[in-house]
Amino acid sequence: ECTGLFGYAKDAEISNLNIDGVSWKFVLKSGGSDVYYVGAVVGKAASDYEFVIEDCSVKNISFSMESNVANRIYIGGIVGYASTKENAYMELSKLSVDVKMKAHNYSQTSIGGIAGFILQKGNTKILNIRAHLDLNKSTLKGDYYVSSLMGKFSSEKGTIDVESCYFTLGVNETSFNVTSTNYSHKINGFCGAHSGVFKGRAKLTNVFFTYKGGASKKEYTSNYSLIYLLSDDNYAKIVNSELVKSLPKTCGFDKDIWDLSDLTSPKLK
Repeated sequence: ECTGLFGYAKDAEISNLNIDGVSWKFVLKSGGSDVYYVGAVVGKAASDYEFVIEDCSVKNISFSMESNVANRIYIGGIVGYASTKENAYMELSKLSVDVKMKAHNYSQTSIGGIAGFILQKGNTKILNIRAHLDLNKSTLKGDYYVSSLMGKFSSEKGTIDVESCYFTLGVNETSFNVTSTNYSHKINGFCGAHSGVFKGRAKLTNVFFTYKGGASKKEYTSNYSLIYLLSDDNYAKIVNSELVKSLPKTCGFDKDIWDLSDLTSPKLK
């Protein structure tokens, strides 16, 4: 089941779109679909040839999820689930996102400030994005993968290039089930979890993450790593990208595109 301004879109171009002041509430108590795709702009996006989302903003958006049954939920500030076929192209560029997602569930949940899940056989470009994901006061008890960029990423072929982006993630008063060996749980800057042939096919250039959390140290286990991909060059080529408290002056962002007057809160013009 696909939910968003556009439930499903294929080989589309979406531009100059501003979404302000919308809330979704999902209560999943029994039966229904096994998989849910939820995005503020597109629930499920597919590229057989080319798919572009550019020059869009999403703000004052909230998602609320309550589930006591096992489903798979892919939820993103822009797109819930995005896939590219071999040799196809997808671009997400000049996007400003500020979303709140309050989750209380037992489902397998993939949450991303931009995308819940990207399944790639083609080539993906993510450029000039400012995104804040607020997960404050959530309770995540099942399998969950969380990132200020994308919850899960699976690559079979192709490449992904992320350039000139600033992501923030807030998890104050959020409860994570990190003790049970029956579940998998990861929270990271780049992506919560990845699979497939990923090695050497990702490049991050001028990409910065800020983490704002209130969880206690005992909740930080070996499965809880904010930017584990950034610390392993075997997975991604990292150029001037790191976890920061505020955007550095040497960020390399284009000043014709970005307002850098406040490095603690850079904005797209």
